[in-house]
Amino acid sequence: MPPVIPLLIAGREAMFGVAGALVAINVITYGMLYAGLNFAMSGISKLLTKRPNFSSITHDSLTRSVNVRP
Repeated sequence: MPPVIPLLIAGREAMFGVAGALVAINVITYGMLYAGLNFAMSGISKLLTKRPNFSSITHDSLTRSVNVRP
C-alpha cells in the first residue's frame, strides 16, 4: 500500500494544478471581456449624452445688466 500514497498525492497535485490553471484562464478571459465591454459601453454612453448649449449662457450674460446701489 505505501507505493500507492505517492501516486495519490501526485494525482491530487495534478488535479489541483489543472483546476488552478482553468481558474486563472477564466479570470483572465472574463477580465479582458469585462474591460472591453466597459470600454465600449463608456464610449456609447459618451455618444448618447446630450452636450450643454453654451451659446444661450453667453447670450444671457451679455444681455444681463447689474444695478449697483450706492
